[in-house]
Parts: sequence; C-alpha cells; structure tokens
Amino acid sequence: MDKFNELLLRTPMPRLSQASQQEKENLPKENLPNYQLFIPLLFGPLLPLIQIGFRGKLPQHQINYIYFTGLTAALGHAGYVMVKDSSM
Repeated sequence: MDKFNELLLRTPMPRLSQASQQEKENLPKENLPNYQLFIPLLFGPLLPLIQIGFRGKLPQHQINYIYFTGLTAALGHAGYVMVKDSSM
C-alpha cells in the first residue's frame, strides 16, 4: 500500500486546458432555488384568509386596510421581480 501511495504522489496531475478552466469559473457557486419566485405562493392564500380570519374581530375598514396593504406588498414584489429579471 505504501508503494501505491508513493506512485500516486510522483505521477503528475493533468492540467486543465484554458477552456475548461473558464468553464469551471463560469459555473454557479451554489445551485440554490430562487426563493423570490416562491413568495407569490404565500400571498395567494394569504389575501383571502385576511378577509375570512379577521371578519367579526376587527372593524371592516381596518380589515380593508390590512388587505390592501398585503395587496400592495404583493404587487410591489411582482414589480420588483419583473424589473430585476432582464428577460421580461
């Protein structure tokens, strides 16, 4: 086993060509999902639940204020994602 390790240490490592080095540098560092695109999945059910959940517990004008604040946040987020995305 010791001779095998010595042989491995003596053998030269193949060098990467310049093209493969550039490809390696262009690869993304981490392959994480874009969580900004998951936020609409929260806003979709949240808006009707605001109306249903607060009915009878808060005055209607306050429920409307909360609802339209959530709607404004959802539309603001949609605008932010669309402006940031260069393909649209």
